Amino acid sequence: MGRSTHFLDRIRCRRPMIVYGDGQSLWSAGHSRDVAQGFLAAAGNEKAFGRAYNGAGSEWMTWIQYLQKIACVLEAPMPDIIPVPTAVLAKMLPERTGQCQRSFQYPGIYDISAAQRDLGYHPEISFLEGIRENIAWLDRNGMIEPWAEDPQYDETLDRWREISGRLQSAPQGAQRGADL
Repeated sequence: MGRSTHFLDRIRCRRPMIVYGDGQSLWSAGHSRDVAQGFLAAAGNEKAFGRAYNGAGSEWMTWIQYLQKIACVLEAPMPDIIPVPTAVLAKMLPERTGQCQRSFQYPGIYDISAAQRDLGYHPEISFLEGIRENIAWLDRNGMIEPWAEDPQYDETLDRWREISGRLQSAPQGAQRGADL
């Protein structure tokens, strides 16, 4: 939720993590150096004139796998995963869920075949390699923010637990809507 590094400290400190939806939506990440190579290959390339290309990684993973891989790099156990429906998160935290509402709730698999064919684009940096590099840099520069500096995250978890608890204890056939 958002663009901070708090989530890395949450994983290190064995704090529960929210995933959008059920955490099974597929997506791919591309390393900035790989994507930069695609831009360089397109610059001045007549095959690229008037064309659009996807610069993405070639690995696909779910959001849960994403967290598993980060936990591995951090040498931490897999955190408890708390799935929260995207629509609920959007109502609870509209200021922090814009990217999720626009794209992360949907599969983010991109066809890179045109860039491979026309530009010789071939991602070389694996997600694990890239995340290791990024976390090491953040650590060296003291840029991983403490999880406790984001109290809204735990407030959201508590509110979701309250809502989902009410839904689970509602009598069979009762309306299962909840005030957010």
